[in-house]
Amino acid sequence: MKFFTLSAIIVSTTCSFAQAADWPQFLGPERNSTSSETGLLRSWPDKGPDVLWTAKVGNGFGGPVVVDSKVYLLDRDDEVGDNLRCFDLTNGEELWNFAYDAPGSVSFPGSRGVPTVDGSHVYTCGHNGDLYCVDINTHKAIWNKNIWTDFGGELGGGYPQGPGPASRFPIWAFDGGILMSADGHLTKVHQAHLRLSQSLPERVQVGDGTFLRVE
Repeated sequence: MKFFTLSAIIVSTTCSFAQAADWPQFLGPERNSTSSETGLLRSWPDKGPDVLWTAKVGNGFGGPVVVDSKVYLLDRDDEVGDNLRCFDLTNGEELWNFAYDAPGSVSFPGSRGVPTVDGSHVYTCGHNGDLYCVDINTHKAIWNKNIWTDFGGELGGGYPQGPGPASRFPIWAFDGGILMSADGHLTKVHQAHLRLSQSLPERVQVGDGTFLRVE
């Protein structure tokens, strides 16, 4: 098990929780790793930042997102499956979780993905390729797909979603749906639209990246 702490996020700003900007997806709201916050600390005190709270969670290499003072995190138990957790940003209380069966292990076991929150939906993808859309109000799945069996592709190597140069299974909110990439290790890169209808893929340019979109 690992301990997930928000100290690095919370103590680095002088803003209150209510005023702090959301970080709803991998690389931030504009997908450019840039925060709109001001007054950020340039260095930490010698003793380090104060730890405001910790939470015991399962294995994982991804990271959290923060929306409306709630923290969303995907962790994993290889003998059971993936677990999406929602915490209160102010005190670390676990508000709810959504777990699903996805047994199996890979090297360096644990989750790889960073959730994406878009409106009332939170999207996650585990290392078995299980893509879920979960309602943040009912805490139930609206739909789920497997990006390999439903869309085609194969498992390859990769890196966890995080600040490194490459990532696995990033999910970006875009144009009324989501775009998915697997760092070139899947044969296709898809968008799963909320309507769940499908068409021939088309190329979509987002920043410097090119994706295949399925509507």
